[in-house]
Formats: sequence, structure tokens, C-alpha cells
Amino acid sequence: MGVKISLLVSPYRSDPVQAEIALAAAGDPNAKTRALATAEDAGAIDPNNGRAHLLIANTFHAFGDDAQAEPEVLRALELEPNSRSELLYITAVRIFVANGHRAQALVLARDEVNRMPRSDYALRLELAHMPIGLVGTAQRPQ
Repeated sequence: MGVKISLLVSPYRSDPVQAEIALAAAGDPNAKTRALATAEDAGAIDPNNGRAHLLIANTFHAFGDDAQAEPEVLRALELEPNSRSELLYITAVRIFVANGHRAQALVLARDEVNRMPRSDYALRLELAHMPIGLVGTAQRPQ
């Protein structure tokens, strides 16, 4: 009941999902199902909200299901092309790398590092951890 109430108050907060992810890591066999359901419930409130798709992507990513996370993070990028959320770009980069799309991850990270204020260091650190030798004809993810 508490998760449903928190969705009504603030549907895109990740706290209820993060709690379920922690419970899953601690061995709760039903927590993964609850985490995914909570994230998808938030997405159902407004399917055109990028934060909702980011929440779903992060949830899939937390459970290692990057194949399902990628369409969600792509949708979030599409809905919020000028987002100032480092979390969106860091999540996208991590998912692209996990799915073998390293060149796309590099292009996205470099584009956003150049666009973001100088005070945002997390994405710069993510880029610094990218494997060397990925420069080429990579295209920004569509």
C-alpha cells in the first residue's frame, strides 16, 4: 500500500523502486517483480514523460536486463532531448556499453559533456572510464 500511495504523491521518484532493488539484493524473491511493477506503474501514469522511462530503464538495468532497458532509455532521450539530468545520460551510457554499443555510448557521453555545465563531473568520470579507441564514425543514438 505504501508504494502505491507514494506513486500518487510523486510518481517519478525512484525511492520505492530503489527500496525494492535493495530488498532483491538482500534475497527477497518477490522484490524484483515489485520493483518492475512499481516502475511500470509510474510509466503508465504518463507514457510521454521521460523521467518515467528513465525510471523503468534504471530498474531493468539494476537487474542486469539491459536489452529491455535500452528501448526505455532511448525513449527517455527522445522525450527529453535537452534534459539536464546527468542520471539520464549516465544510465544511457552504461546501458549502451552493456549492450555492446560502445561507440554510441562514447558519442552520447562526449556530446553531453560538451553541453553540460562545467560543474557536472559524474558524466565526465563515466566518459573517462570508457575504453580507449572508440573514436570513429559513431552516430548519436536515435
